[in-house]
Amino acid sequence: MPARTIKHSPHPPSASDTPGPDHAANLAGLSPRERQVAAALYEGLSLRQIAQGSASSIETLRKQRASVYRKLGVNSLAGLRQVWAPQPSVFTRPSPH
Repeated sequence: MPARTIKHSPHPPSASDTPGPDHAANLAGLSPRERQVAAALYEGLSLRQIAQGSASSIETLRKQRASVYRKLGVNSLAGLRQVWAPQPSVFTRPSPH
């Protein structure tokens, strides 16, 4: 498995990337596939890496990423990380016991 590279946005988070009370509610509005894409992006995978591990094209993943950003009210990976961080249980897998 290739090493994962975490890509950080060169731009600081904008005001629209700051989580507000409605951001957490928007997490529930993501489809299961959008949650998978958001999880992979949060973990630092590139769209190319996500495409290699799925049947989706990079263009489809771009559209899904845009949909995730729109539904969460953010416009960057930094914004996704801010919204995600307080709500990790929405995206993480349960640990095996």
